Amino acid sequence: MPFLHPPFPNIGYPTSSLLRIVLSLSFVLLLQACSENTSWEKYQDAGEKAYAQGRYADSEKMFLTALKEAQTRQLDNAHLARTTKSLGDLYYGQGKLAEAEPFYRQALATREKTWGTDHPDLVSILTNLAAIYDKQGKLGQAEPLYQRALAASEKASGIEQPQANTIIKNLAKSYNAQGKNKEAEGLYRRVLERRERLLGPDHLQVAMSLDDLAAQYNVQNKFTDAAPLYKRSLAIRQKVLGENSRDVVTSLNKLAATYVLLNEPAQAEVLYKRSLAILERTQGVEHPDTASLLSQLAGVYQSQGRFAESESLYQRALAIMVKLQGPQHPDFSGTLLNLGVLYRKQGRYVEAADLSRHALKIREKALGGSDPQVAQALNILGAVYLDQGKYTKAEPHFVRALRILEQRTRPIDRFDMVTSLLGLADVYSKTNRKSEAEKLKVRARALRLEQTKETH
Repeated sequence: MPFLHPPFPNIGYPTSSLLRIVLSLSFVLLLQACSENTSWEKYQDAGEKAYAQGRYADSEKMFLTALKEAQTRQLDNAHLARTTKSLGDLYYGQGKLAEAEPFYRQALATREKTWGTDHPDLVSILTNLAAIYDKQGKLGQAEPLYQRALAASEKASGIEQPQANTIIKNLAKSYNAQGKNKEAEGLYRRVLERRERLLGPDHLQVAMSLDDLAAQYNVQNKFTDAAPLYKRSLAIRQKVLGENSRDVVTSLNKLAATYVLLNEPAQAEVLYKRSLAILERTQGVEHPDTASLLSQLAGVYQSQGRFAESESLYQRALAIMVKLQGPQHPDFSGTLLNLGVLYRKQGRYVEAADLSRHALKIREKALGGSDPQVAQALNILGAVYLDQGKYTKAEPHFVRALRILEQRTRPIDRFDMVTSLLGLADVYSKTNRKSEAEKLKVRARALRLEQTKETH
């Protein structure tokens, strides 16, 4: 038998000193890697714990330190992605959108390298980054991210899951904001058809999709198409949940509001009364939801010229709101304005002006001076002064409302802008500034035409 030589001269078998050195060196390197990983993990875990406890400043420090560790030690993509996403979530949760955006973009790019572009774990990053672009008015950048998020969510858990439903609504809102109403309608139709096929016609998720499509029809002024969908949604919820369910109340209110838009106040009244009876039976006569519903029913009575009944309900609603929420709550201001409009219709201008001024102050304090709801209150108060012939008082209110609304892009803000333009045009007409008045009327007509195009 031949003699077996070791593979290297002067070196023995496994017990050799060189092998021991190699093993020792490998162990040192492993310990170093573990130490580096443990250091990052310590800061990352501390940041997550602080975030969960609401200690955002501490959380920020820990996450930034963890990020520095990951970059300095050149840790792998998984570490870097986790920390950058954590920082994005931290800033996003505090409304610091500009700070959140670059961390979400970095987390997305890092995870795409590892997982590809349609992995389910990308959904939350895609959704939040899209929401940031939405709020920044970058609708063109938001839309494809929502589309990717929806596709990934569908692939992972199906379109009937709550996460997918949220993305669908956000994508549809993005479509509507861009005037792509047909795309939004098509999206809601697709979801409804799929849920009916997978879940059956009487599932609560189907009722939710019926509501979404009906609301889209209302956005497009297709009220006659919306009403039967709301009826069907109501029937499903009554069958599955029973008459006293809070969701049944919501369905009744949506259908009633659609009848108001259809100028069928008698139908709306019946539904609001049913809804009110359920709320008073289940929530009590003094509940914020009861107060809100009283205001809705009061509005129906007002549209029918039943002013005494309307005033009584508004007063009841105000009493509940003051007791439960205090006299400075923004919801209280809305009912004050509604009652002010009622008084204006009756020619009770002093009372109307007092309520409108009070509501304006509440909104300015709660929402700031440039919120669209402040503009709405300015329009209402300006109209009271206009009816009284107090043109020097009316004018600055319409001007200020217009300046606020010119900075906005939502369809509802454009509706209020038309009110501001026509109110100011009326002031100019009454004060012999005919050419200025005509320019404002032209702008108002153009806005109305734009709204008509967007809703069809």
